[in-house]
Amino acid sequence: MRFWSRKNLSRREHIRKDRPDTFARRWDRMRASGVIVSLQIALLFWVLATAILMLREDVVPYRPGQWVHHDIMSRVTFVYMDKQKLADAQRTARQNEPHVYSQVADAWKPLEEKLLALPDRVAAAPTPNELGADLRGILDLGSFTKLKEYHSEPKRPEYT
Repeated sequence: MRFWSRKNLSRREHIRKDRPDTFARRWDRMRASGVIVSLQIALLFWVLATAILMLREDVVPYRPGQWVHHDIMSRVTFVYMDKQKLADAQRTARQNEPHVYSQVADAWKPLEEKLLALPDRVAAAPTPNELGADLRGILDLGSFTKLKEYHSEPKRPEYT
């Protein structure tokens, strides 16, 4: 017994073809609304993000101050500032400095004595070349002659 005739078969095919829930119709609706393009962009973004994260596999996964259960050996030499050593050096320098500054009673006295004795030292040398090594580079011929004048008794109070 045959339940389907050619007419029924074609009618059923036509109904199936026009059914709103077929995959092809859903696909066409998604393409028309832009869902497919959005999914493609999301997939591309996911692939790129995954690739970028995979490139970070060679980065050291530890940060300063973080506890690590095993030693980490560096393959390259590097220099870093040890904050504790710096603090110790600063504390030592601070302790070595005098805590109280005292005033020297007469700090200018030695300089005054040297300046008052200068005309006598200049008068003892007949020429500027025969002065002591400390005065030879400082005094020129004009200052040598002027200091010789102050060696005499009437000009001495003026120099003092």
